[in-house]
Amino acid sequence: LHRVDRRQRQMCIRDRITITVPPVDILRGLVGYYDFESGIADQSGSPITHDGTYDGIDPLAITETGAGFAGDATYEGAVATNSTDRSTLLVGNALNIAGNAGGGAGAGAFAVSTLNTATLGNQFSISAWFFVAADADTGDQRHFVFEANDNYDVSFGTGTVTGEDGNGTFTSYVGQDGAPVTNSLAQGVWHHVLHSFSTSGPNTSMQVYINGVNTTSEIVATTAVNFPGLNFGMHRAETGRVLDGMMDDIGVWDRALSEEEIALVFELGSNGIGIKGPVAGLAITSISYDADTGDATIEFISVAGATYSIDSSSELVGWDELTDNFKATSDRSSYTENTNDPRSFFRVRRN
Repeated sequence: LHRVDRRQRQMCIRDRITITVPPVDILRGLVGYYDFESGIADQSGSPITHDGTYDGIDPLAITETGAGFAGDATYEGAVATNSTDRSTLLVGNALNIAGNAGGGAGAGAFAVSTLNTATLGNQFSISAWFFVAADADTGDQRHFVFEANDNYDVSFGTGTVTGEDGNGTFTSYVGQDGAPVTNSLAQGVWHHVLHSFSTSGPNTSMQVYINGVNTTSEIVATTAVNFPGLNFGMHRAETGRVLDGMMDDIGVWDRALSEEEIALVFELGSNGIGIKGPVAGLAITSISYDADTGDATIEFISVAGATYSIDSSSELVGWDELTDNFKATSDRSSYTENTNDPRSFFRVRRN
C-alpha cells in the first residue's frame, strides 16, 4: 500500500514480505515547465531550454496580463466596466490572460516554437491547469488551453461556439481528429487537463485526463501528428480564441506518462504543489520486513547529495522520527531501521 500524503510519499508493510512498486518520477523526461512565478522561461532544468514568447497583444497593453499574476478579486481586463474574480490561485503566481473587446488576439498567451514533433517525437505528454473567467468584454466565444501553432494535430479547447461564459464543450484533438471531452467545466474553478500520447505500430493513441480522470481517447495514424510548435492560452493562428482567465503549472514531457504519474501530477496541483515541488522525483519503490531481526528496509528515489527526513508510524496517528539527516549518494537510496513492528508506515521527505 502506498499513497501520496500532500508533501510526502509513504508506504505500509505487513509481516515478512517485500513490496515493490513502479517508481513514480515525474521529472524524468520533463523538457518544458512553466510555473509563471515571474516569467515564461522554461524552468524544467532540461539541458536544452524551451522558453516561451508572448503572442498577440503585448502583455502590458492590458493591465496585469502575463506571468507573475498575484490574483485580483475584481479584475477588469480590457474594459473597466466589466470585471471577474481571479483571486483564487493554484501554486504561487499564475499566468493571467485577457481577451480584448473586439475579439482576436488577447494578452498574456504565449508560444513555444521549439516544443515540436522534432523535439518531442511521437510519444509525449502535455499537462496544464486552467481557470476560465470570461466576462462581457471578451470578443472570443471559444477558449483554448493549448494548440499546435499551425494546425490542430494537438489541441484542447472549447469545440463549439458557446457564448462568452466559457462553459462550452471542451474537445481534445490528435492528428486533427477530435474527441469531445466534457461540457461541465464551468468557469471560476481550476481544472486540470493532461494529454498523454503513445504509439503502437503505425498508430498514435491519445489518452485524455480531466481532473485526474481518464475521460476519453482517440487513435490516429502516427503520420498525421506533425506540428512545429505549441501555443498556450490561444489557438493555432495566434489571433484569437484566447483563454480568458488564468493558467498555471504547465508541463511537457518527451514521453507518455503512466497512470500513476498522471495521478501524482493531479494530486500535487490539487494540493497547491507544483510539478517540481518537494515531492517531485521522490517515491518509495520497495519496502521489506525481516521478522527474524525486526529490520525494515525501504528503498526510494533520491537526488545525490540531498538530505532526507525519514519517519515511521504504526497507525498513521502520529509519526516517529527515524532520522532527519539521511544523505543520499545516488539516485536510489536504501535505509534500514530496526522497528520490531510488522505493521509500519514510512514517509520520506526531502529537507
